This record gives sequence, structure tokens and C-alpha cells, in this order.
Amino acid sequence: MRTNAVVDVEWLDVHQHPELAHEIGTDLESVREQLHVRNVDGSMRIGTEAFAALFHHTRGQQWLGKVLELPVIRQLTQLVYRLFARGLYRWNRFQGRW
Repeated sequence: MRTNAVVDVEWLDVHQHPELAHEIGTDLESVREQLHVRNVDGSMRIGTEAFAALFHHTRGQQWLGKVLELPVIRQLTQLVYRLFARGLYRWNRFQGRW
């Protein structure tokens, strides 16, 4: 019998706890612009690498984490994600959400 090991993910909202940005060594605006994930060992993964880390720990979606880490796919998704994240960030600023 095969089991999928899944770790708990603790979601922390920087809007409720802005001091968290300083704890990870960055500024609040950077965290607002791209997803940040801190691994158990303390290392940081940002953007599509953060999504890959989350997929690796989501039951039934580990394959997505592996796909996102393929060299060509990684480069393409990083470009698309950065453009999307930048646009979403600007839209939220324009809407006065931050």
C-alpha cells in the first residue's frame, strides 16, 4: 500500500501580520507581489517555485510540482507568473486595496 506524505501548510497573511515580511528578509511590497513560501528548513521559494513547493505537499498534485520544475516549463511559467503577478499587484494598488 502506497501512502502520500503530506505536510501541513500554515498560511500567514501579511496584511494581518506585516511584520512577517521583515522576518523573511524582504519588504511588504515584494510579498504582496509574489507568493512566498518558507520551507521547514527556513529556505524561501518565491513565485512559481513557491507553487511547486505547495504542489509537492498537496495530496494528488505532486505531479504538478514536478512539471513546474522541468527546465523549459519552469522558465515559461516564471515569465508568465511574473507578468500576471505584476499586473495583479498593480491592479490591487490601483483599486486601493493596499
